[in-house]
Amino acid sequence: MKLLKKLTFVAVSSVFAFSAIAETFTFTSSDGAEISIDIKDETIAELVEQNKDKIQEAIEENNITKEQFEEAEPEIKKAVEQFSSENSNSSFSFKDVSDTVNNTMNSMADYLFDTLSAGQVGQHQYAHAYIGQLIPGPHLGIGLFNLGLTTLNVSPLLNAIDSVSELMSDAQSQTGSESSSSESITDALKETSVGALLYKYQKIPLPTITADIRLGGIILPFDVGVTATVLNTDWFGSTISDAGFNLSYWSLGGDVRYALLKDLPLGFTVSATGGFYHTTLKMNLDSETLGGIGAGLDANINTVSVGAQASAKLLIFVPYVGARALFTFGDVDWGINIDWSKMLSSSSSSTDDAQAAATQALIAAFLPSGFSNTVSYGMFERIRPQIYGGFALDMGPIDLTFGASYTFVSNVLGAQTSLRVAF
Repeated sequence: MKLLKKLTFVAVSSVFAFSAIAETFTFTSSDGAEISIDIKDETIAELVEQNKDKIQEAIEENNITKEQFEEAEPEIKKAVEQFSSENSNSSFSFKDVSDTVNNTMNSMADYLFDTLSAGQVGQHQYAHAYIGQLIPGPHLGIGLFNLGLTTLNVSPLLNAIDSVSELMSDAQSQTGSESSSSESITDALKETSVGALLYKYQKIPLPTITADIRLGGIILPFDVGVTATVLNTDWFGSTISDAGFNLSYWSLGGDVRYALLKDLPLGFTVSATGGFYHTTLKMNLDSETLGGIGAGLDANINTVSVGAQASAKLLIFVPYVGARALFTFGDVDWGINIDWSKMLSSSSSSTDDAQAAATQALIAAFLPSGFSNTVSYGMFERIRPQIYGGFALDMGPIDLTFGASYTFVSNVLGAQTSLRVAF
């Protein structure tokens, strides 16, 4: 998914009706004739300049002749007038919608940073603060089944969809156009199985099913752990994918722990820890399924963790507790795209089907096409303290661990359980 860093929309201003100083844009119709458009509104002129190629492409793809364009002009004008900063007759503010979408989706990106970083570091938590040296030994642990769970707040995404849905519905009403359905995009989403759950709980669980291995060090008292995970909602059958929702991600990381205290009574051990983790995530809501609005998130997030852990051993019971700082950096691209062709049918009075189709195509091309942005953070811009703890049942070669974590500032809760073979 290729996303622009600015909100973009393809629009031709209502300035057709004005004779004041204006900027002129020239396009070529499918029959080779020039179409000159004077745009007075400065904001829209700026955006048309950015998107001239898209406007020309729409004209060519739909074989719009100069005659068809001129006949459709009144309806184009009516549709586009709403988005002019000089228009005072619109029942809604496009600027308000733009601000809402940008603010809510930027918040959604922030939630991704916090949730993924919390899940990354917790996905291979080992109860023993230090497992001993590889030689003599061996001392190693292999994760047979590691399951982690964090919750991602998707309410900003839903708020953005609601806002754009209202924009589309109002635009339909004011242009006199009709959609193929009387339902709004929000209503259509709520009727899907996934959408109903999203609106009810405002959150989705992000599970991590991981494989990991931890090796004891050589000479010095340290150990090293490596972990990896992959998840795709396509694995869960058509129930989720048919609802237009897709989530996929993979993560790879590792840590080093150095024993500061060891071999004390009750097996008390303290270690200093440091790790690095990378996660790539893609999440999409399909415009084909939703009938007009598509939303997507594309995240590449890194986390550096620095902290300390303590553990003890009472027979087979191994309690542990730790604290660390999470330094999260990377970028999240987000986009909400609008496909007006799925929402509008031409209200043209023309009985010519070709003209009606041309009018619909033009309106769909000239209305806002979407919003997008990239949210980025440097390594020291987003620091989150985290505490964690739990216990393990150390049953010789089998190690069963249960843990939980809480990340301050972002208020993210996490839970983990693992089954390992330990030597």
